[in-house]
Amino acid sequence: MEKKKKALYTKKSISYGLVNGISSLKTNMTGTYLSFFLTTFVGLTNVQLGTMNTVKGLIGLWGSFVIGVIMQKVRLPWGRYRSWIYIMMPLAGIFQILTFVNWGNLPEGIKFPLVFVICVLDTFLYNFAFAAYTGLMIPLAPDPTERTGLAGARSQINSIGKVFFGFVAVAAIAFIGKLFNNEAAGYTGFMVLIVIALTASFFNLAKIAKSVDPSTGKSDPAAKDGTAVETVKESKKDGVSFWTMIKSVCNKQTIAWLIVSFSHGIPYALVMSLVAYYYGFVIGDKTMMATYMALSTLMQFVGSFIGPIIAKRLGIKGGMYSGLIIYAAALGSAYFIGKNPLIFTILLCVAMIGRNVCYTIELPLYTNVIDYTAIVNGKDVRPFMSSLYTVTIGIAKTIAGALPLLERKIRGYAAPDALLTAVESRSSSPVRIHRDETYQCNIRGLYPCGEGAGYAGGILSAAADGMRCAEQMIKEIRP
Repeated sequence: MEKKKKALYTKKSISYGLVNGISSLKTNMTGTYLSFFLTTFVGLTNVQLGTMNTVKGLIGLWGSFVIGVIMQKVRLPWGRYRSWIYIMMPLAGIFQILTFVNWGNLPEGIKFPLVFVICVLDTFLYNFAFAAYTGLMIPLAPDPTERTGLAGARSQINSIGKVFFGFVAVAAIAFIGKLFNNEAAGYTGFMVLIVIALTASFFNLAKIAKSVDPSTGKSDPAAKDGTAVETVKESKKDGVSFWTMIKSVCNKQTIAWLIVSFSHGIPYALVMSLVAYYYGFVIGDKTMMATYMALSTLMQFVGSFIGPIIAKRLGIKGGMYSGLIIYAAALGSAYFIGKNPLIFTILLCVAMIGRNVCYTIELPLYTNVIDYTAIVNGKDVRPFMSSLYTVTIGIAKTIAGALPLLERKIRGYAAPDALLTAVESRSSSPVRIHRDETYQCNIRGLYPCGEGAGYAGGILSAAADGMRCAEQMIKEIRP
């Protein structure tokens, strides 16, 4: 019996992790190539792309609450979570493919609205399916230790998916493009393959979860004979009011988890969005970036492997604290002593170990918060709260995406010579007066400086730039 239980657990772990692993292919495909595809082949402008990404970010944030309310209040026949997988994942897959269809020949007045609607629906529908996937962890692994193991497999296979994408994506896109004698078709074809694999992984998990998330008496797609599994009848009205749902988010446990999630999610998203600028412009070695990406993925795998071990020894909270300490120490060291590119890269890779320890433990910790909230409120708010897991991810991605988008609109915003990209920034100046290494413009003896010249974003940074110009001026005129 114990052997059988262990085998089943292994099957659950692999199936649950496989969904996240193949999801990483979709995420990387979208994150790496979608902007390029839409601007190069479809012909969208940077302004249109920025507008669309902003709305997608808002959809990801507020849409999660809408998804949670629907999951909480609407009962469908094939299980509380699996129903949404069966419905939303195929729909999301269709729109995921459509995002990589070349609409470049359409009139300008139709093209952007169409792409806009497709991308927004893709985001909403996929988040819906992923919320159901997140919620399934609770019935699949009722024991906290088992949840950590499940999350570990999820994180490890996610890392494998990233490595696979890095090795396969470029070659696969090029091969499919040559096969159809159309470069754009390469991206479309590769996305089709990803969607097929992703949908299959979702459906496989739903089938495995049939016994823990049973149907309500109607035909079940997961049943081999097309019949429903025998279950207790559920009322369509669960007695959970909208106010109860809001209260479930406002308790100190949920807020504490949100803070913890932000504390490692936002730095990670920022690092991933700015690392290309660092290796491309600061040190001018894009080859080293490829090295970092490979090592980073390996370190993330290490972090996801040791995360469950640490959680088993120190508990889930202790494991999270350990991951945060490693993460903060490595990033802080990279900032203060990482002037050498090699040292910086090593410290960043160490940071990825700590980050993935946090990432591995984060979901089990959140599911524990969900269980606790349900007990305290006396109401089962698990479906609603399951949908909110992606909120922090969406906010982190939105914040991280702001710097590259600003760089496209305001050249030099995120460049290596930026004075400060934080509270004060150069975004307040629409233009920049060019100056050479002596801080002079083409009119000799004229030193453009400060906010109006495009070299500062506020009082402090303007003063600092003025001091630099003054020092240079003294050097020039000193006898």
